Amino acid sequence: MACASLCQGEPLSLQDNDNWPVSFSGHVQVYEDAGGAMTIDQAARLPLDDPRGFRPATAKDLQIGYSRSAWWLSMDIVNDQAERHSLRLWPGTPTLARLDYYIERGTAWSHISTGQKIPLSEQDQESLHRQALALSLGPGERIRIFMRLESSSAINLQPRVYSEAAFLNVVDRTTLWDGILFGGLLALAWSALLIGVLSPSFRFLVLSALCVVITLYEATIRNYTKLHLWPEAIEWAHRSAFVLGHLSLFMFMAFVLIMARSEKIHWPARPYYIALAVLELAVAAAALLLDPYFAAYFGLITSLLFGISMPVAAFLLLKNAAPTGRLMLLTGLFILFHSSLRAVERLGFLPQFIVDIGLGNPGTNPIIALGGLATNLAVLTAWIVLIGKQRQAAQDTLIDWQAREQERLKEQIALKTTELNKALQYAEEKSRQKTETLGYIGHDLRAPTATIVGYTRLLGDVVTAEQDRNVKAIERSAQYQLKLIDELLEYAKNELKPLELKPSPTDMEQILDDVLQCALSLCSLQNNQFEMDVQSAIPATTILDSQRLQQVLLNLISNAAKFTRNGHIRLAVHAARDQAGWSLAFSVSDTGRGIDPAKQSIIFSAFEQEAIHQGSAGLGLYIAQSIVENMDGKLTVKSAAGMGSQFSFQIHVEAIGDQTICWSTPLENAAPPAASDKFRIADQTPMPPAEIRVDLAKLARDGQLTDIEDWLRIQGKAYPGYASFFNEVRNALYVLDLEQIESMALADTGH
Repeated sequence: MACASLCQGEPLSLQDNDNWPVSFSGHVQVYEDAGGAMTIDQAARLPLDDPRGFRPATAKDLQIGYSRSAWWLSMDIVNDQAERHSLRLWPGTPTLARLDYYIERGTAWSHISTGQKIPLSEQDQESLHRQALALSLGPGERIRIFMRLESSSAINLQPRVYSEAAFLNVVDRTTLWDGILFGGLLALAWSALLIGVLSPSFRFLVLSALCVVITLYEATIRNYTKLHLWPEAIEWAHRSAFVLGHLSLFMFMAFVLIMARSEKIHWPARPYYIALAVLELAVAAAALLLDPYFAAYFGLITSLLFGISMPVAAFLLLKNAAPTGRLMLLTGLFILFHSSLRAVERLGFLPQFIVDIGLGNPGTNPIIALGGLATNLAVLTAWIVLIGKQRQAAQDTLIDWQAREQERLKEQIALKTTELNKALQYAEEKSRQKTETLGYIGHDLRAPTATIVGYTRLLGDVVTAEQDRNVKAIERSAQYQLKLIDELLEYAKNELKPLELKPSPTDMEQILDDVLQCALSLCSLQNNQFEMDVQSAIPATTILDSQRLQQVLLNLISNAAKFTRNGHIRLAVHAARDQAGWSLAFSVSDTGRGIDPAKQSIIFSAFEQEAIHQGSAGLGLYIAQSIVENMDGKLTVKSAAGMGSQFSFQIHVEAIGDQTICWSTPLENAAPPAASDKFRIADQTPMPPAEIRVDLAKLARDGQLTDIEDWLRIQGKAYPGYASFFNEVRNALYVLDLEQIESMALADTGH
């Protein structure tokens, strides 16, 4: 290294200097290393004040702008004072990609590296704050310093020297301003988030995210994220400022577009702003994936376009009477001012008077940053007030609408209630009239039918054997009719007036004996065996309505007899003492066809039957249930298809005295006569084929009288040779002997 070159530079003297910082203006020389491969030894051998080497740098020369070269600065510092000085050399920007300090002390060089592309663990701890070099000069000591720097963003240097105390004071003051800026931005983000969630408003959610991204960007260009968030991520630390900056511009454009759409503002230039937003997003992606130098250079153009477009957009919003349009215009003008200042700085044309008034480094200047925060807070405040007014107006409108709707609904409810009451009264009146008519018809039909039954019984003693068959046919038909009429009358009584109970002293042995005799007769019609099983001692005399109890039991037994053929029907009775007197439990079971579980819910309804049966109106179970409920009991059923049925109920009665009776053995009727005993013409009378007689048997079993007549007419024409068989069937049908018809049909068929 040539010693003469060292002596040519004019050093910066610290003699009698109490005004910190001290600028290096006039004491620094600069050299451009276009290849970026020069070493410190090569740089130290370059001549000073020479166009081929280092040349004196003016303030203009230090506004380098965008450059892919490495730049070297040479400067000398001498301490002419009598005491040692602790100093800080700051290059004037905190975000260089790489900054190398070379300090010559005597014949030795010390090297310190810092910058975004240097991992934090490899940097000198004293140089972490704002990339400043820590120095200590003794009295009369002189040192030479070389600075090598490179950056993808614009390079604008203002090298100066601070005393340690002055530098720390600047750092503290700057940190305070930065804290206010970050706190304000995060408060703005939090406020926008609350408004966006509570309103709810998507545009405020976008604004909240925008404030977070801007906070990260501002922290990145001030080197805070390098220190605290990604200290070792050198590639991301180098690119993050470009990515976050253009991403924030994209989100700002998106926010303006969303706001215009939500306010339904006609915006002729909308496609241009959409394209500009997409362009900003593309630049952010390029900065992340491509060479950041090109992204930074191209981003300068898009940022300037953005700065010009924002006040135009605000003017269009104001022209279309958008809320807070004036404040948006103020924000747009501020963005234009800031973008223009940044563009002039990056191109290296920043006037000196701008630096002199404290607006140097406009990207990190706290005054400019806080001014932008203040305008954004003003806009947010205006929006909050506007939203409050809109919400209050909407709430007032909603309250008025609710009041009107309540009045309208009250009127409609009153009108509908009146209409429903009228319809209900009309339905009740019609139902009553129908029930009365049903009762009148049943009563008027029963009297002549009962007369017919009485006279046929009188004829039974005077008619011949041939006539007796016809008389019994008349009586049987009349009995069918009487049974149906009785069911209709019971239903009519129950609808017009609840079934009345008339409790009285009742001989339990007598009522069970009456039920037994009637049950034997009912069960014999279809060859069923009947059994009465009294399972415990029962009170001899009780207080109950014997007629109603007998009616329930016979209805249940009759119902079982209808749907059971050649089977078994059983009445079980059980009695037990309780606190109120006696509890009587009755159960009627059969081995018939059973009831499908899906249909068990309808069998207790009036005129409802699980299966259609000739001579039944579907009222027996309905009447039985009504009587049991009036006795404070409940009629239940257990059944399954093909498994028979069991109907049970339980009532509470009072006993007269303590006497009880016991039935030692179950009572049951004799076995029914066989079908062959009732019908003996099968051996002498020719019969049609078995397959058509099976259909006849099914019709007889179901009591389908009309269908049997149709069967006789059709088969009589098809098989004229069996006229004698058809005549026998017709004679049985004439006297309604359906059991005999079924026996004739099944003779010798194996069924």
